Amino acid sequence: MSIRRGVVVAVIALALVGLVVAWALGRDDPQPGNAAGDTPPSAGATPAPTASPSQTGSASAQASQKPDESAKPDGSPKSGGPASDPPTTAPSQTPSDSGGGGNVVPYAEVTPEPAIGIRETADFGTGLTLHITSMEAVQGEARGPGEVAGPAVQFRLQAENASRQPIPLDGMTITVTYGDDKTPASALSEPDGVPFSGELGAGESAEASYNFAVPVESRDSVQVTASYTGAAPMVVLAGSAS
Repeated sequence: MSIRRGVVVAVIALALVGLVVAWALGRDDPQPGNAAGDTPPSAGATPAPTASPSQTGSASAQASQKPDESAKPDGSPKSGGPASDPPTTAPSQTPSDSGGGGNVVPYAEVTPEPAIGIRETADFGTGLTLHITSMEAVQGEARGPGEVAGPAVQFRLQAENASRQPIPLDGMTITVTYGDDKTPASALSEPDGVPFSGELGAGESAEASYNFAVPVESRDSVQVTASYTGAAPMVVLAGSAS
C-alpha cells in the first residue's frame, strides 16, 4: 500500500511540475503580430482615420460634379485649341415699295404719260380709263385741316374698268396745277367733294368729284394728274378749265 501511494504522489507531482513549466513557457512566447524585426507602435501615435464607404462615395460625387475650369463659360475654346469663326448674319433685305395688286415696282418707274387734252380719255394701260365729265366754278368751303375757303373749280371724273379683273380705287390720287409754272392748287372738301374709293368691278364705271382752289385768272392753263397704283403710270390731262 505504501508503495502505491508513493507512485500516485510522484505522478501528481510530475503533473504539477509539467503544468508549471507549460505556464512559464507560455508567458515567454512573443505576442502574435510582434515578430522579430517588427517595430511596436509608439504609445503616443494616433492611428489615421479610415474613410467609410459612404464618405468615399460622397467625395467621388463631388469631384464628378465640379465643372472643368479649363472650359470658359462664354463657350470660347480652351487655350491652345483652334478658334472658331464668329457666326455670320445675313444682311436684311428691304422690300421695294409695292403698288396695287402686290406688284413690286421701283418708284422711279412711276412716271407720268405725256399730257393729253383735258377733254380726252386717259388710259392707264391696265384696262382702267379716266376722263373729266365736267368742270364747274364753285365757292370752295374749308372743312379739313389746312384748307382755305375761296374761288375753286369742281372737277367731276368718271373711271371705267374695261379689264376682266376688279380694280381697287382706294389709292386713286388727283392733283391739279395751274399756270406755266405749274403751281399746285389746294384741295377743298366742299362743296360735295366725293373721292374715288372701293373696288371697281370688271366692266363697271364710277364717278367722283374733287374741288381745287384755282384762281380765276389762271384757269386757262390747268393740269389734272391722276394715279391709282405704282404699277401703272400717271396720266395728265391739260387744258382750259374755264
